[in-house]
Amino acid sequence: MMNILNNMLPWDGSHLGNHPETRIMYEWRIEGTIYKSISLADGWSETFPGGIIYCTTICVKDLFPCIVEDIKKLFDIPRRGIHRIIINGCEYILYYVPISTHGEIIWETPLNRLDNKHPLRVDPKFRREVQKVIAFCDILALCGTGESTIRIRPGADHQYIPITINEKTTSIMKNADYDYSILSKTLFSKWFGEKTCISDVVKEMVHYHSNHDLARLEYSPERNIPITQSSLGISDNLTVLSVEMRGKIDNIIRKYDGNYIWYSNFIVDRMSRYLLSDTNI
Repeated sequence: MMNILNNMLPWDGSHLGNHPETRIMYEWRIEGTIYKSISLADGWSETFPGGIIYCTTICVKDLFPCIVEDIKKLFDIPRRGIHRIIINGCEYILYYVPISTHGEIIWETPLNRLDNKHPLRVDPKFRREVQKVIAFCDILALCGTGESTIRIRPGADHQYIPITINEKTTSIMKNADYDYSILSKTLFSKWFGEKTCISDVVKEMVHYHSNHDLARLEYSPERNIPITQSSLGISDNLTVLSVEMRGKIDNIIRKYDGNYIWYSNFIVDRMSRYLLSDTNI
């Protein structure tokens, strides 16, 4: 039996090389998702052995999905896991799929398949992770955001991880208006509503604390003295965070496709709008 390479590869966006059409061995469908089996012979890599990759794929004209995938790391969002490969002259993005100990594909359930009374819908930790995914999609204005584009990936210790799969396009266009949310009223009410503010979730995602957040602390436990903005000796770090985030996003975009360099300004501005919304005042 050939090696199954899924859990050997890094799935970090790197390129797996140029291969003939015969590398795609099989295609099959599970619950509407098309999977492929790609065979790579011994010697295809100096690092990895020959074997089979089970994956889903898209044939791409540009690398926008790779940009979105890497930006996820900056917002503390679980990555889907990707590689790039050229097969018969066409460039594909390969998406990781989890494999059981028996070498079988584990289908990642769409969030909209969960019954409204399913325990995961009320699990605080899982809800927070879904809220982060939704907020991320809104900041990047990713088209088609909804429960059907969030999949549930099994993790370690019986944990479940929400993964967004809608990274093909954004509704933001260069030199166009972007001051709007892409979230439907139904999606917002299910996962946020009156109990949870998106701004609080975004602050947690980027580890942001305004001066107002810090000043709310009554004292320093170590020194037993009040904390004030003057005693902290720092100013609001939104500008610093925005500059750092802009630089990191620019580097990701240049890595894949510099034609999208305009996109970083939109992302940082949409993020900043949430961070400027102080729900504690």
